[in-house]
Amino acid sequence: MGQGNYWRKADNLLLDTLKKELGCPHDMELAQILGLTSPQLSQYRNGKYNLTPSFILSIHESVGWPTSRIRDLHNRQLIINSKINKGKKVKF
Repeated sequence: MGQGNYWRKADNLLLDTLKKELGCPHDMELAQILGLTSPQLSQYRNGKYNLTPSFILSIHESVGWPTSRIRDLHNRQLIINSKINKGKKVKF
């Protein structure tokens, strides 16, 4: 493999913000706080699971965030993803 070819977790504004604010160095710790397994959290991170009302409620109950903040971060991620899929440069 050439330089720069390495595996990296997908960016996810909601999950990355949760990790940062909760001081979780790894997804495994975040998964434990949210009552998920690491593979389940990975599915959310990579877009294989959608943000469901039950997941929003789980975040709200686990960390006390208002549901409006959770939905806002998720919606911002959807906008970022749509711009990336269209080949546009995105500021994070």
